[in-house]
Amino acid sequence: MERLEIIKRARSYLSQMTQGINPLTGEQEPDNSILHQVRIVRCLAYTVEILDEVIAAGGEVRRKASSSKKLPFSLTDEQLDSIPTSSAPIPVSTLVQQCNVLIPEDMQRLTYRKVAEWLVSEGMLEVIEQNGRKSHRPTQKGLDMGMTREQRMSPRGETYMVTLLDDACQYHILSHLPQIAGYGEEETEA
Repeated sequence: MERLEIIKRARSYLSQMTQGINPLTGEQEPDNSILHQVRIVRCLAYTVEILDEVIAAGGEVRRKASSSKKLPFSLTDEQLDSIPTSSAPIPVSTLVQQCNVLIPEDMQRLTYRKVAEWLVSEGMLEVIEQNGRKSHRPTQKGLDMGMTREQRMSPRGETYMVTLLDDACQYHILSHLPQIAGYGEEETEA
């Protein structure tokens, strides 16, 4: 098998794992699986982003140019139309990954943080602090727009909540990507 195909397969497996799915069986892992541990999911999502960059570079690992020289994140209408919404609820991080697959190497990546900050500014998410850690949860407006929360359990027996987006909420975010990508820029320029 060609190197790039192996990298694409590895990316596919890791992407499924970020959603708690066993890539070999296609089945959702039980709540006590390591695939539902927040730190593991974040690590896998980060690795998927790196593999996206390697795939965009044709399978070659290249040194990154300084991020200050990168173009701002943007997608064409055709690229936006090519992102399918999932009928099964997905985390914000999965939607962000789908967007970042489409951008060139010399463009800034869309981040979970930027999307979450925009959702907070729109009144769809709120920041809460529990056990000394900050997290997001949907407001009533977010719930009305199609956000849900799901409780999961880490292998250590710790429970945590994941915010999921239904297809209508995914579409809402995608249709506002230009605003999201520019969110916060006005404040830093002033």
